[in-house]
Amino acid sequence: MSWLMAHVERSGSTGERVSGSREAPVPVRLDVLCMIHDGAVPLHGEDDDQVGPPSIPSTLKAWAWLICEHRGLTYPVTASVIELAELLLRHAEWAAGRDFVADMMHEIGRLRRCAYGLAPWGVHVQRLGLPCWGCGSMGTMTRTAGEKWVECAASGGGCGRLWSLDEHDALIAATASRLPIECPACRVTGLLRVSRAAIVCDTRLDGCGRKWTQADLTNAIALTVRSAAV
Repeated sequence: MSWLMAHVERSGSTGERVSGSREAPVPVRLDVLCMIHDGAVPLHGEDDDQVGPPSIPSTLKAWAWLICEHRGLTYPVTASVIELAELLLRHAEWAAGRDFVADMMHEIGRLRRCAYGLAPWGVHVQRLGLPCWGCGSMGTMTRTAGEKWVECAASGGGCGRLWSLDEHDALIAATASRLPIECPACRVTGLLRVSRAAIVCDTRLDGCGRKWTQADLTNAIALTVRSAAV
């Protein structure tokens, strides 16, 4: 919203040609106003299909109202766009289990795509230089400025999985205590980590969660090696 509001004014002085003359240019961008104005009516084409951008405030209000209705909450009539977004974020986990979540994701995702199409902005993406905790791809782990997630970027050939910053930091801290060998139970390499009481196949990286004592693990590895030799 702040970015679009800073780009409401139309740049340039060229208007449309009508009857051999040139109309005076509209001083503001109507498409941007359509997105930032509460209750704006979307533009439609001749076939009545929507061709203009959706309204950010109206879209967020609609979903906030639906969530409040379902959860028995008081709808915040005077809430700002930021407050509406924070409300949706607080109830995101609950909404994820509802039938309407796909439509909600589609509409809110469309707001970002349309806004970027009207006034593109650059977002700093940091490449972490670590192998993906899930798929092992190298060079795909990224963090986007302002986001609270670390992502294995699918656009770069990664698996698309997300970790919170806390999860990511915990996994880095656990790397020093992880054994570079295969788990005899699930056959995945690099997931066995040493704790005080046992050796565990790390479920945070889709491991099987099997716990081993040092003796059990040694015997299981020995058995695997003998089977492979046979």
